[in-house]
Amino acid sequence: MYETKDGKLMMIWSNIDNEGNYCVGIAHSNNGLVDGVWSQEEIPMFSKKTTNKYDGGHGMVFKDNDGKMYMSVHSPNHPT
Repeated sequence: MYETKDGKLMMIWSNIDNEGNYCVGIAHSNNGLVDGVWSQEEIPMFSKKTTNKYDGGHGMVFKDNDGKMYMSVHSPNHPT
């Protein structure tokens, strides 16, 4: 989970998409708290469909020493 600059609470999660590939999606809390009603974005932020090449999951959001935000993922998940 992470808080955006404007105070919204978001969460990334990993699952299998409709094509059977690993993906990372985003969900938003409606009240900015963990106990809020969560809605997920329809299109994953990282998937084989969005990258046109790799699937991935087990994402983690972090900032570097200069405050630039990154996301790391476990990818690719197929031997090819």
